[in-house]
Amino acid sequence: MSIDLSQFARSVGVEEDASPAWVSRSSSKVKQLYQEVLKERDIVLANIKNQGSRLSINDRRVVPSRLALACCVDRSYLTSRRVPELMDYIRQINDDLDNAWKNRTNRNAGLKSLTRKELESEVSNLRKTNQRLLKDGLKRDLEKAIEVLGLEDRLELVAQTNNLKQLLQEKNNTIANLRSQLREATLKLVSN
Repeated sequence: MSIDLSQFARSVGVEEDASPAWVSRSSSKVKQLYQEVLKERDIVLANIKNQGSRLSINDRRVVPSRLALACCVDRSYLTSRRVPELMDYIRQINDDLDNAWKNRTNRNAGLKSLTRKELESEVSNLRKTNQRLLKDGLKRDLEKAIEVLGLEDRLELVAQTNNLKQLLQEKNNTIANLRSQLREATLKLVSN
């Protein structure tokens, strides 16, 4: 006796076996409509996967009039007053399908389209950033120029200081020579 595991496997995404409690206590019409909602949901999901943003709003949702036509039921039967649980379930399914469609189209869209206020805000922020960067660049360039000018001035001052030191040394030597000559002359005068 061989055991085939496929008889125990549940297919993913199919909720027919795990139907809500309200379906089991409903009429055969509601059960048939519930099954049609599941089929329609699977079809719409496949369309969203394949066609994405090209779908109209009715092609990406479970539409009650299509369900009524498929189940040979009058459209007026599908109202919140007559079958509230089923209509709530359809709303829930449509919300899920809308989210799936938005996720699919957002992936394909790349950048989202911004509103005028968002664009104006973005432009304002970019202008402020540009001005700040420009000021930072000008500040950096100005500091470099001052540094370079200051460096040149320092080099000139160092050269001038060295020249003055050399001149001072020469003058001190001259003064020392003159003092020694004055002493010698004074000693000669005193000795004479």
